[in-house]
Amino acid sequence: MGLKYFGTDGIRGKGFTELSADLAFHLGNALKEALNNNTIVIGLDTRSSSPMLAHMVASGALLAGLDVYFAGVISTPMIAHYSKLKNITGIMITASHNPFEDNGIKVFNKGYKSELPEELIIEDYIINNKLEVSDTYGTFRLTDDVEKEYFNLIDKLDIKESNLKLVYDSANGANYLIANKIFSKYYPNSIQINNKPDGLNINLDAGSTHLNGIIEHIKSNKMDLGFAYDGDGDRVIMVGSDGTVYDGDFIILLTAK
Repeated sequence: MGLKYFGTDGIRGKGFTELSADLAFHLGNALKEALNNNTIVIGLDTRSSSPMLAHMVASGALLAGLDVYFAGVISTPMIAHYSKLKNITGIMITASHNPFEDNGIKVFNKGYKSELPEELIIEDYIINNKLEVSDTYGTFRLTDDVEKEYFNLIDKLDIKESNLKLVYDSANGANYLIANKIFSKYYPNSIQINNKPDGLNINLDAGSTHLNGIIEHIKSNKMDLGFAYDGDGDRVIMVGSDGTVYDGDFIILLTAK
């Protein structure tokens, strides 16, 4: 049996239309049966449709009796890490590097992407309007624990404060808050660009798929190094002081060495 909605990286489609409130609600409602977990954490990027989708996923989950931790605007790696750390379900509302009209729902099972059997159960709820109604509704809590645990992870890297002049491009996306907190702590001479999301400008001539802006900023301001992220913060491109672009393969090699 094939999948109708899930692709290689969750469900994708146009926000408010293909990714409707009804679809998000039924996805959330299916999570208890599909993933056999009583707790979920939800994060979202800065697209105009993301709050609607996030809250509808939460509504469906609450009706099924799941407890919901709502983390607000955070990056996909933060959701994946917290989901794995706490052995819970993670939901990220994002369409990554795509324009604001698009959106998506990524499902993590204890830190790992959902698998076919789980996705088939979720699609059954969406397609057939199945409904799980618990005798006891779940609880809804706003949380900053996802950020705290992410900082605990960063602290373990034992990064030293540096005078390097860095510029980082947040693509007006999901990591614009956490990136500022991390870079400001360890690299006080760093500068953030594309950090004023308005719901419509995520990835717009910015981030890892539009490097001209950060290259020009590095050269004109004589910066040492630059990092460009995508809309959900799980992709990064590095740019040298002379404008040379270093891709993910190079970054992996550098990290390994």
